[in-house]
Amino acid sequence: MNPVEIPEEDSEDLLDSEVERAVVTTSVTDIAQKMSQYIKDHRGQLSSHEFRRRKPHLYWRSRVHLPDGTEETLVYQIDWMG
Repeated sequence: MNPVEIPEEDSEDLLDSEVERAVVTTSVTDIAQKMSQYIKDHRGQLSSHEFRRRKPHLYWRSRVHLPDGTEETLVYQIDWMG
């Protein structure tokens, strides 16, 4: 199992639009509930996730494949993680 890599510096590939629409979360339970609800409502399948930073915040960016063949990017603010 690979260790989780949390970036220390700002992530150049994190878009302003992603930061603006990021959903604030308060715990691992909170993010799990929000992501599970989205996947259930849209019948999606989680395809990837990655940690990104834009100081002073930390983000979790996830990609979800939807049944119509499109992909949605979900972004969560996870400052509680580090």
